[in-house]
Amino acid sequence: MTGDCRDFSFIEKFGGQTKVEYLEDGHAVRILRHNAPVYRNQSGQEVVFEAAFSDFANVVEVETLDELPEERVSVSFIFGNDQNAYWMDRTDLHCQRYPLIDETTRLERKALIRTKTTERQDGVVQAITAFRTPELKETPGTSERKLSRFRTYLIYGEAPNAFLLGEHFNLSNSEKKLVGWVDKKNVLNWNWAIGLRPNENLKNGDGSVGSICGYDSLQPGAECIPILGGNSWFKSNLRLPVLEVTDTHYKVAGAASGIAGEVGEDGKLRISRQALSSLSINPSETEGIDEEKIRSFNQIDVFFLIDGTKSMGPFIDGIRGTASRPGVIRTIVREIEERRSGSSIRVGFRVFRDSKKGGAAGIDESYKLGNTECDSDNKEVRRRERERFERRLESIQTTVDDKDDFDENLLGGLKTAARDIIGCPNRQKLIFVISDAGYDPEVQAKRGHEPLYPDEVLSKLLGLDKVTLYFLRTPKRPRREFKSDRSFEKYHESWEEYRLYGEYLISEVLARDHDSNSPRPRMSDYFFDIGGGSSSIENMLDKIIGSIKSVARPEIVNDILIDLRGGAALENIIKRLQRENEDVPVLYWNMLRRTACQDSEETCRQRIYDGVFDMYVPKTEKPVLEAWMNYNRLDEWVELLDHLEDVADVSGRKKEREAMSMALRNSMATVLKMPPPEMLDETIDKYLQRGGFLPGPIKTPFLGYTFNQISRPDQMPACELDRLRQWITTSQRMLENVLRSNELSYYEPGKARECVGMTENGKRIKYIAGKMTSRPPNENDTRNYTLGKDHLGETIYWVPHEYLP
Repeated sequence: MTGDCRDFSFIEKFGGQTKVEYLEDGHAVRILRHNAPVYRNQSGQEVVFEAAFSDFANVVEVETLDELPEERVSVSFIFGNDQNAYWMDRTDLHCQRYPLIDETTRLERKALIRTKTTERQDGVVQAITAFRTPELKETPGTSERKLSRFRTYLIYGEAPNAFLLGEHFNLSNSEKKLVGWVDKKNVLNWNWAIGLRPNENLKNGDGSVGSICGYDSLQPGAECIPILGGNSWFKSNLRLPVLEVTDTHYKVAGAASGIAGEVGEDGKLRISRQALSSLSINPSETEGIDEEKIRSFNQIDVFFLIDGTKSMGPFIDGIRGTASRPGVIRTIVREIEERRSGSSIRVGFRVFRDSKKGGAAGIDESYKLGNTECDSDNKEVRRRERERFERRLESIQTTVDDKDDFDENLLGGLKTAARDIIGCPNRQKLIFVISDAGYDPEVQAKRGHEPLYPDEVLSKLLGLDKVTLYFLRTPKRPRREFKSDRSFEKYHESWEEYRLYGEYLISEVLARDHDSNSPRPRMSDYFFDIGGGSSSIENMLDKIIGSIKSVARPEIVNDILIDLRGGAALENIIKRLQRENEDVPVLYWNMLRRTACQDSEETCRQRIYDGVFDMYVPKTEKPVLEAWMNYNRLDEWVELLDHLEDVADVSGRKKEREAMSMALRNSMATVLKMPPPEMLDETIDKYLQRGGFLPGPIKTPFLGYTFNQISRPDQMPACELDRLRQWITTSQRMLENVLRSNELSYYEPGKARECVGMTENGKRIKYIAGKMTSRPPNENDTRNYTLGKDHLGETIYWVPHEYLP
């Protein structure tokens, strides 16, 4: 099976040793099939547990230096609760961090979901199952993933009848899950990187957006499927993938997007004949739920509201840490950000104390969370933020002259905290209140301060879109610490009052997202009594970190996005993931449902189908061909042409030819990391194809030359070399406009002087008359209308093919 670990050499990763010293230093792999057996030792048959498909594990030891395919390897599941090392078969593990490469094109192998496998006239669209095993068998007790949208996936493994699909170019991070095993019959292989669209300026006679025709067959009288033009294509990361090229047509895959409706018992969606006749290819049709609303759950603000009175001193030390014990910040970094890559966490605090008559309100030191770098995952930015937080936390001094009424300005602190954390409103907000004292509005009024009541504070908290409130109560102090029974009784009343305030506010915050069909959240998950004795600080940190870990779940967010992109209804996704992740609080799911579905509850309940059809687009329709490139590949093209453009400064025809030929060959080695060409009569495109640098079978002028033609005057006249050099300069600038500015280029083609002896390639070189200009696809919305989109874990550009040299 292609992609498994049978032939993978772990010893090379272990520096020639059979095992690593620390479990964290192992080599990351994924589980290839669901319910894969995890053995106690390397040769026995005792199964400790069964691993789930796509879970992350570290290989930490091999049986022998020979690394035979049938030998087991030792693995540690470092992201789970069990940190022991066990043994697994190599055939149950996936070692492919990057997509498989096509042997012919040398490009990443890609698959397009074919949601429709019968003739278009049948009117049937069916979701495709992504299984958790390469044998394409249903897994008992689980719901298999269904894919019903036209989407590009990357192929990470191959079994006799199935492809293993992924959504990212690099699977080294734990949160990047595999999609599943899909029957080969249900996908289209797209191993080139050329797509097409209508021209963005295409108009009808009345000024409306025009269209071109795609035909469902090459037979006379075939039905036209309209493909709408306009600049809406620049809001999408899809084009119509070119599967074949003939002399007269482009064979493409097209999708009628956003089909919805009732599904029959056989799992198929039937479309009426009338609806079929009105289908068109339109990139502006609904894309479903806004993914950013889901992705925002990976961005978490943690805020501490801390009682600053004397008795809180040890707990403040626990939050900031000591020389011998890491505080909450370092623990968050170690337990969450390092092990749950994909979460972005900011931390702040506010200290509250008792108010003074005619003086301060008791709302003191703070580190507020601002409204900048809201969605940044820049590690350096986050590191500087933590350092500032820790410095401010170090400055907290507990008070020693507390009054003996014991109530503190708890509600004043909460009201202020809601304001302190309001920056970057789309992030999750977790507020941890740490105290042991209640609140007395009458006392506050007597001291000349505005008395507050719970509902007033509650309205401020509910002004935060995604807030979760936690109360931690420190251990009850013993009677011996008080001077009198009366003092102890007042303290006890305040200690109990803290619970009443906490439980009321928590229950009202939870009520906003309570779903009558879901179990009621447990108060014990949000109100914690910190244990006493020597372990009280550890107990507090465990409660805080456990609460954050339960909602910092990038792997769940990624699972949701995979299913949404596949067309699944969010309501069904949540139900499935709730069953499979019992440790996640009910509030998390309800909050996610409210956030994502606030624009349209209907969208959340309904699966979206794309009807996928093979089509033939006549070349006479003059579609725009575009090359699919990631950022690095486009940058390499720009740099390669930049090297060739420098040749323009070389004087003398012979030297210019020699310099261009040498620059071309050297650039292959320095920029593209390819060996210099050995066969100089080979065309440049065939040479580049071996390195995976050619997006498709459609030739461009420069790439059709041989290396000899450029260096030998008997094979290319000087006037043609001049025109080629000018075209390389133009191409370089157009590609750079895409890469640096996300802009389309425009120019007026002109008629060049006659060039005697020009080759067929030379006749295809465009001559640019006048100055070239560039502009974004939509000057009024440069954020959403772009040539480059975040897709498959990278920035993917659709580059007009005519820009290539």
